[in-house]
Amino acid sequence: MLNDRLTYENFVDMLLETVPEFQPIYNEHMIDYEELLTHVLMGDFVRFLFDAYSKSVSATRTSERWKTVIIDSLDVMEEAIVAKDPKLRNLISVSFLENLSPDENNQMETYQSLKLLLGPNLRKELKYYDHRE
Repeated sequence: MLNDRLTYENFVDMLLETVPEFQPIYNEHMIDYEELLTHVLMGDFVRFLFDAYSKSVSATRTSERWKTVIIDSLDVMEEAIVAKDPKLRNLISVSFLENLSPDENNQMETYQSLKLLLGPNLRKELKYYDHRE
């Protein structure tokens, strides 16, 4: 289980190892901020996930690859939300799930589709942010 090894300090490395497609966005983040701002990066990751979902439902040869990216991404988030490290659980809750909740910038259809793919621990925590349930 990853959640035994995941900490706030090693989470981004584990995320990049599991989801290498996110590396260019991470690189941009480091250029823009000249340091790792993990909570800000999670906002970038949510936008990446929404884009990955759009690519996964397109009728292209790469759509299957993007479906795998989504599943791998959400698997890491599911492990992180139940990690022993409270700082990491907080990061996933307030900077991943809160950003995942739809607002004027997020598409409701994509949000609803991604929500169905969340593991049980993420879905449970999302209820704090999604008041339509």
